[in-house]
Amino acid sequence: MRQATNFRSNLSLRRTLIELNTQVDHLKDWIALNGSSDSFSSLSKSFEDRDHLPQVVFDILVLEDRRFFKHRGAEFRSIPRGLKRRVRTGKIGGTSTIDQLLVRTCIQRSERTFARKARETLLALLINLHCGKDEIALSFVNSAYFGSRMYGADSASILLFGLQAIQLRGDYSAFVASLLPYPVPVNVSKFVRTVHSFSHPFDLLRAFEVSNPWWVGRVRARMEYLKDLRPKYSAASLLAASR
Repeated sequence: MRQATNFRSNLSLRRTLIELNTQVDHLKDWIALNGSSDSFSSLSKSFEDRDHLPQVVFDILVLEDRRFFKHRGAEFRSIPRGLKRRVRTGKIGGTSTIDQLLVRTCIQRSERTFARKARETLLALLINLHCGKDEIALSFVNSAYFGSRMYGADSASILLFGLQAIQLRGDYSAFVASLLPYPVPVNVSKFVRTVHSFSHPFDLLRAFEVSNPWWVGRVRARMEYLKDLRPKYSAASLLAASR
């Protein structure tokens, strides 16, 4: 009986390791496609100047993962915050790094469970052994979900404002960066695809205050939060740990 149990345990472990290895290979291919310096993105050369970052990349890092270049895939100091959130709201969230978000985008597993979170963390740590932080950051920005039929910052910024991601400044950059936790709803995406792009982010938000009040309010709040954070950081300080 014990031998049968051990056999099943060993078989299960072997399957898990094979699956992890397959997913790591998939992540490496994903990063090679979306995170190379000669990729299709307008941001593909964005890390060649080690003292600067494109505004939208800077804003995403400030909002989502200010210690991105200081950790190796996971921020264990965020675990107590996540547990507190779990107790207070019953939800799991608010603790993911850019690396973990990239894993979620690539693997396409989004169920809110501790098992998924643990696998996501492990894969984020493993991929840091194979890929550079520049590649990981660029791959995330180029493939992240910004809204209905909008994958990557270029896709979102071109559709919404007729600008490439590298051209985003000020409110435009803040708006696109704020979409990561609050993606563009289907009706908004459909409108800009069939009618026109907007000349300014606040024009877009005003147009959907009645039909999408919750989304508009969240994005506005996120943009205001970013405006408060921007003066406290610089591209050089975010990149410091990668030198």
